[in-house]
Amino acid sequence: MLIQNLYDLAVKAIDDNERELFQINQQIHQNPELAYTEFKAHDLLTNYLEKQGFQVDRSYSLPTAFRAVFPCGKGPKICVICEYDALPSIGHACGHNLIAEAGIAAAIGIKAAMESSDNDLGQLVVYGTPAEEGGGGKIKMIKAGCFNDIDIAMMVHPCPYDAGYANVLAALSLSITYEGKSAHAAGSPWEGVNALDAAVQAYVNISTLRQQFKPTWRVHVDLYEKHATSFGINFMSRAEQKQMTVGSTDMGNVSQVVPSIHPLFAIDSSDANHTITFTEAASTEQSHRQTLIAAKSMAMTCIEVLSNPDLQVQIKEEFLRSQNH
Repeated sequence: MLIQNLYDLAVKAIDDNERELFQINQQIHQNPELAYTEFKAHDLLTNYLEKQGFQVDRSYSLPTAFRAVFPCGKGPKICVICEYDALPSIGHACGHNLIAEAGIAAAIGIKAAMESSDNDLGQLVVYGTPAEEGGGGKIKMIKAGCFNDIDIAMMVHPCPYDAGYANVLAALSLSITYEGKSAHAAGSPWEGVNALDAAVQAYVNISTLRQQFKPTWRVHVDLYEKHATSFGINFMSRAEQKQMTVGSTDMGNVSQVVPSIHPLFAIDSSDANHTITFTEAASTEQSHRQTLIAAKSMAMTCIEVLSNPDLQVQIKEEFLRSQNH
């Protein structure tokens, strides 16, 4: 079967389930749950995936995480990631209800292509990852070995603009106690240790040294942009995308252990994430339609990678080269 036929099957499968997918995003949006308490979202997503024919492991490594697998051979394992936690007070101001919808929709499309392919396309894994908002759910899942058997991972994230290249910041929380030593400020200041000066110097130096992740796995970013463009999405130049930073995400940690992409897709909002207006935008029909385009683009990217062993080798080699820098 031609790869275009597989793309068409994936798109049709997503379109055929469009209303159910919208209801999933709405139910998650209307029932915001904070980090590690996403029990309603966990049950909603796992029940739906099981109904769609996936082998589902609930509470996988964490109470509100899950792993759903559709095996279609012995080839590579490609992972699509869902998020579904909300923010305190302002709910789904980062659009994780749409991330969950996009991941489930892409999985449905990829599964349809796998079932119809004449070739062994490998295995599809859908991960539900809780507590992205400050809880580091993916970090705990990495430490638990959840990504040890994954060859490639991807997810998409809503934003006020479209970008295949997500320029995210590294983040680390530390608790530090500075202890000083008293001395006479005029008579013998050299005998003292100024804890405040140490704290100020630490702030200045860390602020100066703070660096951005520099993603180097470009091959499947380019594929995602190619497929999204086929649906009428326009992207800024790569140089412009590099100038746009979007905060931090534990998907960055996944990208350190598995070749990964995290494209951004525009929804019905001109305001930034983590605002009440973004919460409202994350529930609209227009944002739902944009989410399905992102899901279709992700599904087509996965299908292209799974259908091309040479491309898989290229992605892995690129990832290994980046690890040596």
